[in-house]
Amino acid sequence: MRTFLLAPFLTGCITANGVPAAIHPTAYDTERSVGVAVGGAYAKEGNTKILTIPYAEGSIRIPMTTGQLALHVAPDVAYLGYRYDVSKLDNGVGFAIEPMVGGSYFNATDTASDGTETKTEAVELMIRIAPIIQFTAGSSFAYIVPKLGYQYAKNLNAMAGQNDTSKAYVVGASVGIDVGNGVSFELAVHRIDNADDRMPDPSPAWLVVPTVGVRH
Repeated sequence: MRTFLLAPFLTGCITANGVPAAIHPTAYDTERSVGVAVGGAYAKEGNTKILTIPYAEGSIRIPMTTGQLALHVAPDVAYLGYRYDVSKLDNGVGFAIEPMVGGSYFNATDTASDGTETKTEAVELMIRIAPIIQFTAGSSFAYIVPKLGYQYAKNLNAMAGQNDTSKAYVVGASVGIDVGNGVSFELAVHRIDNADDRMPDPSPAWLVVPTVGVRH
């Protein structure tokens, strides 16, 4: 449920938050790739727990000028980012920076037995920053990706006097290893917290997503 977005007027996937769960980066920003990450997602907020299997995300990375343009698609949300390698992995440790924006649209209509229709329509906007720290590991590399994201959701069909917006921030990290031939293993942990002035303050949500990535 979208309670994990702190936007209780929505329903849908728990993982559409301000930061992609599965990163699975290429070794360099000069590489082109199409990839998919498949695994599971576990979310917990207060006494509510949700387990989703399978869970999947996809990505397309295209070198552009001095960096790499990335399109990242997760359930219910798409992100567009641009990666720039500050230092290359050739020296044993690489460092890249990737700002990203995302968006999501939700529309649902419920028709009662008397023909009355109730419509829910909402949009979400996300921004995030994620430095990518890479380490040489054998013939491939391991990586750590700290994550900081912010999201804004607005109910386009809110009733008069109803709170029609919700804001949240995400702090987390992905840790993974590329084992070569475009295959990588990754674990992501996110903490999603309310950024509104609400009393009482909702409990933070935790999201844990292990995935296997395949790139071509």
